[in-house]
Amino acid sequence: MGAGVLAAAATAAAAFVFAIFLQAQVNDLRGENDQLVSQIESANARLTQQQQVVALLAAPDAQQVKLEPTDPASSAAAVYYWSSSTKAGAITCNHLPPLQEGQVYQVWFLTESGSYPVGRFQSWDGVGQLSMALEDLPERPVSIGVSIEDAADVVEEPGEMFLIAELQQ
Repeated sequence: MGAGVLAAAATAAAAFVFAIFLQAQVNDLRGENDQLVSQIESANARLTQQQQVVALLAAPDAQQVKLEPTDPASSAAAVYYWSSSTKAGAITCNHLPPLQEGQVYQVWFLTESGSYPVGRFQSWDGVGQLSMALEDLPERPVSIGVSIEDAADVVEEPGEMFLIAELQQ
């Protein structure tokens, strides 16, 4: 073989190695891009929820009730806000107990005839919130509570509530 053929083979091998390197870089960038998209979607969801809470609080008939911990030693606290005119509600919580892997906080409305799961949320350093549409409730709730449930389960009955409040009738 001549020197030209060896040089061409070496150049082709180098180009092949460089192509593999570039493909690895592209794959890394795709993964980073997917992660950024997920973070943006999460931030947008939190922003939308914040906007819903602000709109609720601005309603002229907005009301609130403080949820109390069922364990006197707990520092968990929450406030439930609602408006009949907007048919919306929101709960804001702080000092929430930590969740185990695969768990979520579940908000419940308790009525004379049963309990209704309203929504689930996570916390950020013990702080969490949830906005809720209230038009689908079958009857007026008498209490609101928060429990910790398994995220994978569809729960129809609440576990042990760690925050609860009676609602005005």
